[in-house]
Amino acid sequence: MMKLPVEFRHSILAVFCGIVCALFGCGPDPSAPLTDTGQLTGLVYNFSDAARSQATFAAMFAASKSPTESERKKYASLNFRPLSDVEINGDQATLKVLVRDLNDQDLAEMEWQAVRENGAWKLTLAPLPK
Repeated sequence: MMKLPVEFRHSILAVFCGIVCALFGCGPDPSAPLTDTGQLTGLVYNFSDAARSQATFAAMFAASKSPTESERKKYASLNFRPLSDVEINGDQATLKVLVRDLNDQDLAEMEWQAVRENGAWKLTLAPLPK
């Protein structure tokens, strides 16, 4: 039996992988709706960026629950990471959030609350460390 050169075998493998990805896709469907947990953790991941704009920041909160402008500026000076504890009970949720300074030093773990409003998760309580 004739052995094929290594470079040729690698080329065949690359073409095969390309065909498989083209036929079946390379990952999850990006148009698939996020799970509730995915939506809630997305709120937290996008929180620091949203805090840079009053309108964007206010849109992350349920009606009449948005912090004041001076509080928004405090949020903008911090980073936030969701922790694994997300509890969903119908249209209400509680999640643990790690609050960090801009140097990524952990400040505190906080408990935030959210509610589903018109089909979208919105924050109702997002306390900061004292």
